[in-house]
Amino acid sequence: MPPLSRAAWPAAVVAAFAPTWWLWEERGTTVGKRLLGPRVEGAGTGKAVLRALLFPVAVLWPSYGVLWLAADVLWSFVDHDGRLLHDHLLGTSVRSRS
Repeated sequence: MPPLSRAAWPAAVVAAFAPTWWLWEERGTTVGKRLLGPRVEGAGTGKAVLRALLFPVAVLWPSYGVLWLAADVLWSFVDHDGRLLHDHLLGTSVRSRS
């Protein structure tokens, strides 16, 4: 698949973010959290939406996205709470609903 042209980027970003944004606004959750049941602590609406959009950004930005995803996961091995880098940067954590 060829890379996106400059003109196609805005449409791709909207297509990737719109479902997540809609689900967050309507249900207050993301698809993964709705299916698996964890909750994000320390996040208001803005932080939670930003947190949910980091993965689509990484996927749509292939040259740096792979580096971001690797750094995100590798960070969990050095973080004393086992949080991923995006949680550390946003001051959030994921807890199970128990």
